[in-house]
Amino acid sequence: MRKWRDRLLASPSFLLGNPAGRAWKNPKGFEYYFLSAINGLSFFRIFLGFYLAAGRTKNDDFKLYLLGWLFFPALGLLSGNFIDDLRDRWRPQNPYFYPVLLFLNFTFALFALHPAQWALPGWVLASCFLLLQILALATIQILERFFPNPRGKWRGIPYLLMFLSFGLWFFKTQTFLSQDMGHWTLARGLALVGIVAALYGDGSAWGKDPDGGKPGFFSNLFFHALGFIFILVMVVEPGFTYDPYHYASYLGPLSDMCAGKTLLFNVSAQYGILVYYFLRFFFLFLPLGYTSLCLLLTAAYILQYFLFYFTARKLFWSEFLSFFALAALLLLNYFAPEGQATWYPSIGPLRFGFIYLLMALVVLRNRHPRRRSLFLRLEAAVAATAFLWSFEVCLFILPAYLGLAAYESLEARRGRLRFEALGFRNRVSGLLVFAALLLAFFYLDVIRRNGKPPQWSLYFDYNALHLGGFFLRWMPASGCWWSVLAVLYFSFFAVLGAVFRAPDRVDRFPNFNAVVLLTFYGITQFYYYVGRAVGFNLLAVSMPSLLLFLYWLFFLRRYDLPSAPPILKKGAFALGVLAIGIYLPLFVPRALQKIQYKKASLPDLWDNIVHRPWDEGRQNSFAQTAESLMSKYSGTKKELVYFFGDYKGLEVSMYCGRVKVYPYNNVFEADICPAIRARLLAFDPKLKPGDCIYLSKDFSQTEVYYEYPDSSQHLLSNLEPTLLSFLASKYQFNQVEEKDGIAVFRVTGAR
Repeated sequence: MRKWRDRLLASPSFLLGNPAGRAWKNPKGFEYYFLSAINGLSFFRIFLGFYLAAGRTKNDDFKLYLLGWLFFPALGLLSGNFIDDLRDRWRPQNPYFYPVLLFLNFTFALFALHPAQWALPGWVLASCFLLLQILALATIQILERFFPNPRGKWRGIPYLLMFLSFGLWFFKTQTFLSQDMGHWTLARGLALVGIVAALYGDGSAWGKDPDGGKPGFFSNLFFHALGFIFILVMVVEPGFTYDPYHYASYLGPLSDMCAGKTLLFNVSAQYGILVYYFLRFFFLFLPLGYTSLCLLLTAAYILQYFLFYFTARKLFWSEFLSFFALAALLLLNYFAPEGQATWYPSIGPLRFGFIYLLMALVVLRNRHPRRRSLFLRLEAAVAATAFLWSFEVCLFILPAYLGLAAYESLEARRGRLRFEALGFRNRVSGLLVFAALLLAFFYLDVIRRNGKPPQWSLYFDYNALHLGGFFLRWMPASGCWWSVLAVLYFSFFAVLGAVFRAPDRVDRFPNFNAVVLLTFYGITQFYYYVGRAVGFNLLAVSMPSLLLFLYWLFFLRRYDLPSAPPILKKGAFALGVLAIGIYLPLFVPRALQKIQYKKASLPDLWDNIVHRPWDEGRQNSFAQTAESLMSKYSGTKKELVYFFGDYKGLEVSMYCGRVKVYPYNNVFEADICPAIRARLLAFDPKLKPGDCIYLSKDFSQTEVYYEYPDSSQHLLSNLEPTLLSFLASKYQFNQVEEKDGIAVFRVTGAR
């Protein structure tokens, strides 16, 4: 026991099959990592059986996702190491050892994960798992005794059975897929055949050898221009339609900032810090409004997808495969969500765009090693910006960046893998320096404007609200999210296997560090879907899994894996190509509908870009009426007391520059957070005689909802009526005018 403890504590590399001080003369093979991944999954399922026995509580999904990644991959690796040592001591030359264990444990994992078995208690699953290991060892002994010299190809039989059982299991659990199969049209069938034929052809689709020479300048320019034009045509929606509800959370704080108020002092915002400074810069040149924000989002989507295409070309060295990856991403990420992608700023480039920029910088650094230090500084600057951009972007980017830095600090010397702590410290130091500079900029800006530091509770109260389960949607027992998460899980073990099995050979995989970065990012980004388990959120976090899935298919096709049986490589590749052929055609009809819709508004494209952002405010009759009354009774004063409900109040602040004295803009955003609402109810605007209060006749009709958006859960907000009641109890005021549904009251004194 002491020997095992000493080996475990000696070095973390023990988990990966290389105890400290041992050279990589006999590294662990594919079967070790595959079995470790399967066992980690089984252990987590057994743990769930015990954990959920008492019932599911509101925040369980968040906790379980974090616990799952922190502990169970390591437990799987420990079990794999124990089993591998057992084989070395007990049956080192037994050809049945791994195939039998893999087949039985894989079958158990499929059984335990089937939705019909989720009610099984943990002790039943644990007992079955232990009995299965005994059965496996007995089967190995029996096979060795009666068939001591098997034929070489027999190893493929367990893997063939695994593929068949997995295909049947997947078809049964993905119920939407099995139901949809009955509605296949000829066009979708032809699309399936075409995709399979293109990806499973003579191999030309999978690119050329990157060592065979760099593509020419004009060739690069042509394909990048072609990709950009394709993105432009697909992404630009000529009507520039928008959803006021989702835009309000960005435009409300921006309106207050443009009027001179200060973020985290008298402006609360739930979507971050630097994101509002970033958008504020563009509104120095553009008029504040819905159309302008839609234009910015469209431009951000174009840049995001172009960076993806650029990175894919460097990963695959294949014009066809990189273009195919781009088209697949557009289908899933841009066309598949309900409505237009630009309707939802919070699940677009403003939240998920950092990874595209970071990946592009990594592949550029690989391409230009002489400028390595410059690109490292740029990467650190991007990661530091994510730190203060928003809490969730920080949560997604920082662990991924630190994981990349740790990976790139591993150095192979004479078959040994060493961690270069100095290089890692330098990377972290650069990150901290840039983060400190940005934080200092923010503090100085707030102090310069108000003489006081930021009130961080105005932001973190919203984070606590969402982490506490606001808008919670529990993850279903099965669904498409399994496919997305499975790619991330097995990518994690594939990265471990590629790095720790042959550290001297990883450099022969071009841009593998970008794959490592994307794997870590995909794991952290999926956290966004946990607890918000709706379809468009899953589509928003699908990019890492999509690119990794294609990369591992590319990897299987282009590189030799001597430790993996040939049938496994061929079967996995065929199954992957078939999955692409089945899944992608499901999203084509909606994409075609949206492309057809674009044609109708194409004649208005130029006018919508050049004139509509400036005309939007002038054509808003309510805002113009409010401005005329405010100019008449309040002069040029910008901060006033008015209650117009949600969108009307926002539009007055955007188009007229008149903002509320109260530290809020968006009624819904203020009302959903108890801490923010309590501050508003305690706020005293300190009105003086002669000050005016402006009311719209429908200001009390603002709808809010406190669970996931559902028409049956809508309630009328009483925030502004309550604030008005407080003012009525403290001040005396008389109505002086009413015009087009807006009433003006003048304060005459205190009560």
